[in-house]
Amino acid sequence: MGMLGIISTRLVLEQSELLKKSSAKPMENGFGKTTVFTTDKTALILRHGMDPDNYILPHLINHPANLQALKDIGVSEIVSINSTGSLKKEIKPGMIVVPDDFLTLTPSPTIHVNRPVHIIPSLNEGIRKKLIRAALKNDFEVVQQGTYWQTQGPRLETKAEISTMTRFADIVGMTMANENTVLELVDRILSNAAAHGANCLVVACPMCHSNLDMRRNFINRAAGRNYTIPVIYITQAIGLALGLGEKELGLHRHIVKVQYPEKTRVEAPVKPKAAAVAAAPAAQSEQTEEA
Repeated sequence: MGMLGIISTRLVLEQSELLKKSSAKPMENGFGKTTVFTTDKTALILRHGMDPDNYILPHLINHPANLQALKDIGVSEIVSINSTGSLKKEIKPGMIVVPDDFLTLTPSPTIHVNRPVHIIPSLNEGIRKKLIRAALKNDFEVVQQGTYWQTQGPRLETKAEISTMTRFADIVGMTMANENTVLELVDRILSNAAAHGANCLVVACPMCHSNLDMRRNFINRAAGRNYTIPVIYITQAIGLALGLGEKELGLHRHIVKVQYPEKTRVEAPVKPKAAAVAAAPAAQSEQTEEA
């Protein structure tokens, strides 16, 4: 098992030895910048940032940058720690709730732009059980199931909204559902590819590549599957066709190993004649129109 990823808030962990003993590592990837606090076994991201004067609002959190950073460090499972409000009198301040479902009526993140893909989101039961066992082992009072209602934030809820929420949920927050939804979308893509016998997925979207590759171990555990289909970015596919090496293309950084022929370099093209060169702009125009 790789490192354990933790996404939390500063207030929840400001007194924790986990944060005090970690080393801050600024990271940057194709989605943006973030800071990961690492120990030998854990990688922690504070979703709202460390600086109270530069607080990252819930609807402005850069989830892709955070998750890509955890992937680059080698995380295989992620636990999300959320500060929530109670919607039930029996759930008191200081208690731990490990929800088994969530509800959100605001827009959720997606990795699709122009495709109608329908999913049924869920929380990972295996990780839930681990959290419950750990809480009980350490004598914490834990609520072992419940429904999390996510609002968009950053404003709090009105009295009328809370009155409605209490009929359908147990706790309310602003972040957890968004961090879980992408998992279900990714599982649908991998399942469809496996059913059609695909041996590789080629994508043209950085976020799609990030989610399909970096969260593979987490996806397999959550879905109870063993997807081994590699995912490469379209420019990496072009590079393979031109014979570029693994490190030149960054394939060695992938979570899922990419198998490909060692020698794929094509022969240098013959210098085109004048007529062929003159026709090139028209050919490019046709290709662009098709794309």
